[in-house]
Amino acid sequence: MKGFKTVIFNSLGSIMPILEVSGITGVLEGDALKWYIIGMAVANIVLRFMTTTAVGKSE
Repeated sequence: MKGFKTVIFNSLGSIMPILEVSGITGVLEGDALKWYIIGMAVANIVLRFMTTTAVGKSE
């Protein structure tokens, strides 16, 4: 699992914006999409600082 945590996080995190732009209503209301994107960006920065290995590498 090591080396793939950020990739998995981003893959799962992309589901909400995809649902939003595909026309499914009620996924994120109002300014929620903006805050979701900001939250994902902050989480990615935090994950990057916590990550010590490259993608796919176990050490």
